[in-house]
Amino acid sequence: MKLLVKLLDAGQRLPIHAHLHRDWAREHVGAAHGKAEAWYLLTPGYVYLGLKEDVSLEGLLDLVVRQDIDAMLGKMMR
Repeated sequence: MKLLVKLLDAGQRLPIHAHLHRDWAREHVGAAHGKAEAWYLLTPGYVYLGLKEDVSLEGLLDLVVRQDIDAMLGKMMR
C-alpha cells in the first residue's frame, strides 16, 4: 500500500477538484479504480464536500467550462 501525505496551509480557498469514487468510476467511465481520500481539518477550517442536489453531467460541465466558481460553490455542501 502506498500513502501520500500533504500538509496544506491555505491563506485562501484552494481550487475545486473532484475524485471519482471507485463504484462511480466503474459504472460511469469503466475505470477499475477511483480515488479515496481522508482529511484532518484544523479549526478554523471547512471543506466543500458533495453536492446539495442532483446536477446533470451537462450542467456540471457547463459550470466548469464557464469557470463559474460561485455557482459551483453554491451547489456544494459546506
